[in-house]
Amino acid sequence: MRMVYRLFTIGLKQIRRDGMLLFLLPAPFLLGLVFRFFLPLADRLLQRELSFSLEPWYRMTDAFLLLMSPCLVAVVGAFLVLEELDEGLHHYYTITPAGRGNYLAARLFVPMLWALPCSLLVEVLFGLTVLSWRQMVWATLLSTIFGGSLGMLIISFAQNKVEGLAYSKIIGVFALGLPAVWLLKPPAQYLAAWLPSFWIGKILVEPDGGAVFFGLLTSLFWALVFLKRYLAKTYT
Repeated sequence: MRMVYRLFTIGLKQIRRDGMLLFLLPAPFLLGLVFRFFLPLADRLLQRELSFSLEPWYRMTDAFLLLMSPCLVAVVGAFLVLEELDEGLHHYYTITPAGRGNYLAARLFVPMLWALPCSLLVEVLFGLTVLSWRQMVWATLLSTIFGGSLGMLIISFAQNKVEGLAYSKIIGVFALGLPAVWLLKPPAQYLAAWLPSFWIGKILVEPDGGAVFFGLLTSLFWALVFLKRYLAKTYT
């Protein structure tokens, strides 16, 4: 754990020198602030001008907020890994006491541990609907694993930060499971069941053990797929 902590603090110093990564750290709170104050304002305006309300979609925006907080943190960790890949530091970490496990823990696992309470706090402060603690905890846990798997996706395919920025847009594809819960009716909506985001949405609509189980299953599956791809790319 001491080595993980040392590597984590080194990463924090690198973040302070990178304006884009530094901006991404408070981004979940900024996004929550926009949702909390802009959407009700837009709702009142649309009701007055078009007799159309956004309120039925508030639960989906809460799900999106829960989902994006860990994803943004994962992007920061992934970009640090790519920067160190560019500099060849991954070879150094392989042969030193840091090792692969400590290195990945410092760059992705520890940030995800921070992302979990951060995501809960963002939802409590800026959520537009009332969620039970059970819903929030399970959805946040799945979102955190989901964010970690997307971080693994970026570092497993991208060769540098420019490519990493391009691959980070795939987050949008993996997030398509959320609107499927609200826009499609069963059984059509289950076409998105291979996406962890689908089960996160289901937890917020119909919280049950099945949604939690399949959410954990799909999230861990993608995390392991991308971890295997990263290890094959980096250490072979």
